[in-house]
Amino acid sequence: MDIQYKLTLTLKKLMMSVNKYTVNFSQLNSATGATINLPINLGYQLVDQDEIVQTKFVDVEIEKNVNDILDYDKVKLIPVVNIDNSIFFIDNITYRLHFLNNLNQFNPSSYFGEIGFDNFDIKFRKKGFTQSFLRLNFYDSDSTATQRLLSYVTLFTKIYPTDYSTGLIPPWGTISSVNDLKVQFILGNSIINRSMNGEGFFLYHYKDEVLVDTPKELFMRAEFSNAKNGKTTGLMSTNSTTTTIDNLVVTTQNTNLTNNIFTKYILKKENGQYFYEIDTNYSTNVEKTINNYTIDLYQITAI
Repeated sequence: MDIQYKLTLTLKKLMMSVNKYTVNFSQLNSATGATINLPINLGYQLVDQDEIVQTKFVDVEIEKNVNDILDYDKVKLIPVVNIDNSIFFIDNITYRLHFLNNLNQFNPSSYFGEIGFDNFDIKFRKKGFTQSFLRLNFYDSDSTATQRLLSYVTLFTKIYPTDYSTGLIPPWGTISSVNDLKVQFILGNSIINRSMNGEGFFLYHYKDEVLVDTPKELFMRAEFSNAKNGKTTGLMSTNSTTTTIDNLVVTTQNTNLTNNIFTKYILKKENGQYFYEIDTNYSTNVEKTINNYTIDLYQITAI
C-alpha cells in the first residue's frame, strides 16, 4: 500500500475523531521519507443531522401524502326567525307548490286534483300518492356551473289533520275532495308534537363548517316527483311565467338582485347553539311571521 495513501487515511481518522494520534515513521520500515500534504480548503460533511432530516424532510413529505382529517360529526340546526333583532323559534314550515293551470298561469293554491290524482288515490292511500315526494336539494353555491350538492331532504305526501272534515266519521271525518286538497308540505317540531311531520324541519350539517361569526350559506333547489304519472317537475322561486332560462340560472351572489330558482338558508352558531334562518331578501318566495315560515315553489316555466 502506498505510504501517502496510508497517511491520508490516518489524517482522515484524525479529523473525524476527538482522539489524538501520533504517526511513528520508525514503523514504516520500507520508507526513507514521507511528505504530508495539508490542503488549504478542508472539505467537511454534515453528520448527526437526524433531527433536521426528520423535521425538514420526512415529516413534510408525510404531511403531503396523508389526506386531510375531516370531521364528519353533524349537528342539528333549529329553525328560527329574526324580527327586529329578536330571535323566535319556529312552530311550522310550510312548502306550498304551485303548478301551471290551463291558462298557463299560477293559481294562489294548487290542488292534487289538478296534477292527475283522484279521490280513490287519496282515500286508499295508493302508492301513486304515498310515493310522490318533494325533494329539497342543498348546494354550496347558486352557481349552476360550479356548485356541489351537499345534502337533500325528501318529503313524502301526507294527509294532515286539517285535510279532514270533522264530525262525520270519528275521530276525523272524511278526507277533503282531491280538488280541495292543497299540494303542500307542513313541517313541525315532532319532538314537541309527535303528530307533526318532523322530516325537513330540522337541518343537519357538518359541525366544523358552522362557526361562530361565520354563517354557512346553503342554496336550496326543489323538485316534485309525481309517482302517479312518473314525471318530475323542477321548481323555482319566482312566479314569473316570462323568465328566460339565462335569467333563471344566473348566480346572484354579491348582488342586489333576487334569485329566481334558489332559496337561501343561513346556518349559524351562537352561544353554543346551532340554528338556521331562511333568507327573505335573497328570493321573493319566502314569508315569515313570528313563528312560521312559508315557502312558495313554482313550476319552472323558463323559455
